[in-house]
Order: sequence, then structure tokens, then C-alpha cells
Amino acid sequence: MKFIEVDDSRGADVKQIDNQSETGIYAPEYRQKLVDLARGATKGGLDDFFADLSERWTEAQG
Repeated sequence: MKFIEVDDSRGADVKQIDNQSETGIYAPEYRQKLVDLARGATKGGLDDFFADLSERWTEAQG
């Protein structure tokens, strides 16, 4: 495992986009859904999950 330093200078922007897109990247439900998809415990696929996130995130940006 490699830890990387994260630049939080735009943290407020990320939180605003997260709220507008209703992605919930800071919510435990987001992480649980991702884990459940990865292990096959819920219907759907990772590609669809990430495509949906990307679409909502892009729309919220602008």
C-alpha cells in the first residue's frame, strides 16, 4: 500500500459538487455500495456504478 498526499485546497469545491450531484462520497452508504458491487453482493456492475457517478459529477460541475 502506498499513501499519497492529497491536496485539499479545493476541498470546499469537492464538497459542493458532491452535495449537488448527490453522490455522497463522504457517506458510509457510498462505500458500502461500492464494496457490495465489487464482491457481487448486489445487482449491477462497477462500470455502471462509475458511469453513473461520472455523469452526475460532471452535470453538477457545470
